[in-house]
Amino acid sequence: MTQNRKAPAYQEYAASTLANRQFRLMTLAERGLFHTLRLECWENKQVPSNDHQLAKYLGYEVSEIQIALTDNVKSFFVESNGLFSCPEIEDYRQHLDDIKIKQREGGKRGAAMTNGKQNKPRKQTSVSDEGKSSANSQVARRVGVESAA
Repeated sequence: MTQNRKAPAYQEYAASTLANRQFRLMTLAERGLFHTLRLECWENKQVPSNDHQLAKYLGYEVSEIQIALTDNVKSFFVESNGLFSCPEIEDYRQHLDDIKIKQREGGKRGAAMTNGKQNKPRKQTSVSDEGKSSANSQVARRVGVESAA
């Protein structure tokens, strides 16, 4: 059965994130906003890039967003048409979509091969007259014995 829904999660490698110099230089508030924006980008693909709109969108005070939305945080996102998106998240989403497409194609090929085997006429195995007659004679003998009794 096909599941026509998006992937529920993305992989996050802690060692890669912690090893990133820009991440290591972030304050705790910056790290929190960074992770929140990534989660939002996974779920909704984009978030507002304007401080005031982002604060309203996330449910925080504008001053909190302005403190945490530094160049360190912004460096992980791309701004376009007043929205932030995360290239790393989008690349991962595309990777998962590619896998799903390959699996679907492989399944179709496998089904075609299986269905092709089922549609071929089966090779008739000829039963020798001896085998047929001996099976029939055994049944006949049993029936005959019961009828005579």
